[in-house]
Amino acid sequence: KELDSIIVVVSGDMDGDGYVTNRDASRISRYLVDKESPTEVQICAMDVNGDGYVNNRDASVVSRYLVGKESI
Repeated sequence: KELDSIIVVVSGDMDGDGYVTNRDASRISRYLVDKESPTEVQICAMDVNGDGYVNNRDASVVSRYLVGKESI
């Protein structure tokens, strides 16, 4: 019987594998053009700048992170 559960969300890690990769950046872009239907947890992971919205700014932060120009 489960009493409590904790979900750990890694900012930028949309696929939940523990790493932020090109696959995550791609999935954010797909979401922005309505080609992806993420869960609530995935939406939390996609809002990397913490402004409460998932938009092109979040995709940009992830892309910049992947080339070492941004931290998450």
